[in-house]
Amino acid sequence: MLIALGLSCCAGPTGNVRIASPEPSGIETLKIGLLLDSPADRQFLNASQSAAVTLAVRQINAAGGVNGKPVQVTSGQAGSPLNDQLTTITASQAAVVIGPTDSAAAVTAVAALNKTRTLLISPANGDPALSQLNSGGYYFRTAPSELLQASVLARLAEQNSKNKKVAIVYQAGDYGRELNQKTTAALAAEGITSVVSVEAQNASEAAQKAKQSGAESVLLLAQDRAPELLAELSAAQVPSSAILLSDAATASYGAKLALGSLKDAQGILPGVIPSAEFQAQMLSVDPKLKSLAYAAESYDAVMLAALAAVQAGDSSGSSVASRLIGVSGGKGQGQRCSTLSSCLSLLKQSKAIDYDGVSGPVAFDQNGDISQANYVTYRYGETNLPVAEGVQLSAAAP
Repeated sequence: MLIALGLSCCAGPTGNVRIASPEPSGIETLKIGLLLDSPADRQFLNASQSAAVTLAVRQINAAGGVNGKPVQVTSGQAGSPLNDQLTTITASQAAVVIGPTDSAAAVTAVAALNKTRTLLISPANGDPALSQLNSGGYYFRTAPSELLQASVLARLAEQNSKNKKVAIVYQAGDYGRELNQKTTAALAAEGITSVVSVEAQNASEAAQKAKQSGAESVLLLAQDRAPELLAELSAAQVPSSAILLSDAATASYGAKLALGSLKDAQGILPGVIPSAEFQAQMLSVDPKLKSLAYAAESYDAVMLAALAAVQAGDSSGSSVASRLIGVSGGKGQGQRCSTLSSCLSLLKQSKAIDYDGVSGPVAFDQNGDISQANYVTYRYGETNLPVAEGVQLSAAAP
């Protein structure tokens, strides 16, 4: 559905500014806007993203700003309607906007921001349909498309399955069907061809089929129906240690499920385990932070925008958008750099750069998607709460 919306959402720029060479606008000051989440169940994400943007801008300005000018930030008001925030940010003449986390909101935001050729970089959008969003090239995301996780799920399943048999239980709908297809192909690449895929029209029947398959790894690709399907897998006596959860199914279940019913199950979420240094820097901005969700991705979005503006010598949305693929390493060239100072040093020498940030490698493609992504792996304990174990890098997108 989002594809249909995206293809008709925007009457603004045509073509693809990501691969264009726009004329300099003469805009010297890089102005950034921050879209915050409005729905009550997502507002907990605002603090970490706001702190990450603040941290990045502080560091950029401490290093002399962008092209000699301090970066300016205008933030929407947390809890305010999306359109009200867009009005505020547009009035500030922001060239780059960070956010939103919600994929559906991105379509609305692009439709509004395209009128002024304002670039949108989301740190969290995962909907695969956004790869085809008709934005004229003014949309990027530092979070992976949900389909990138397929290679990580397949790798974990192969490691978890001695008999090389895997069952996939997937929720009906685009998310489940598309991820099932990608994961089945990724399993084949791992040498696993004995795969039973079950669309969970009926949760109990799907769980029974997974049990009867004899698979030692059972992948659950689900969103809102994950608690129901997990309960049925437990009732069917599928060993919890065999269960692997996709990103949308990985959550803190606690007492919502029978205690111990997820012991040794595994799950994944996009992102990295932040370094102690980054955590300390974030807490210096907001000592009350309780989560770093999408913080690394938000921080990297600002850094990439700033580096693109420096390379372009111009701070318009068009100039920044046209340089993002290059500074992110998406052209397959450039010297790797992971800090602001090292990247700026290379740019001053007129060298191509490949920024690998706090969230890992970026390498934007022509759709504004990252080419690879890090995923944190989690293992569940007796209390049905996930504990981070490590990080896996996905295979590169084809």
